Amino acid sequence: MPSLTVNAGSGSGRLFSAANTWANTRAGTGVIQGVDGQAKVLSEKQTPGGSGEIHEIDRCFFNFDTSSLPDNAIIGTVQLKLFVNAITRNGMGTYGFYIVSSLQANPASLAFTDWNNVGSSDLGGGRKDETSTGLKTYTVDSSLVSSTGYTKIALRPNRDITNVPPEDDNDREEWRFDAYNGSTPPQLVVNYTVPGMFLAFL
Repeated sequence: MPSLTVNAGSGSGRLFSAANTWANTRAGTGVIQGVDGQAKVLSEKQTPGGSGEIHEIDRCFFNFDTSSLPDNAIIGTVQLKLFVNAITRNGMGTYGFYIVSSLQANPASLAFTDWNNVGSSDLGGGRKDETSTGLKTYTVDSSLVSSTGYTKIALRPNRDITNVPPEDDNDREEWRFDAYNGSTPPQLVVNYTVPGMFLAFL
């Protein structure tokens, strides 16, 4: 079975929102908003210097140019490969992150207006709660794959998906991955077939 392997493009990165309430943080109306090229998913609650609690959520976006797939390709198994290089799991609750769909407006450039351009349905086979660093391989739903443009995938922390805020001060869950320009960038492997391809060998 032929396959296509693609590294994440430069429009990949993370969006982060922080505010003094969980609701504003999750809605993307935080007092701190930002975008950069990091590959990180996070949720946390802090009380820095007694100045009141601060919540933060980071959502991660990956874009893969899969336009070289044949137009009539029948998509088989699809794997997302991420290199985890740092993990923080402090506090209480259920840790983890989910692989979801992304509707990033411009795959060449991530903008904070993409904050809500993410799905909430699990498309990666359940909650991920990595406790060790290294290369991880996840099977993702084939419906994510585009044969005419970019395949867009996002990561959201479990608490963001379930809308359950961190309970305690300095309660933090975080996974950092090699970014698109890292030594082991995010990678998508698409296995596929083309109608009639096996008949050519008869």
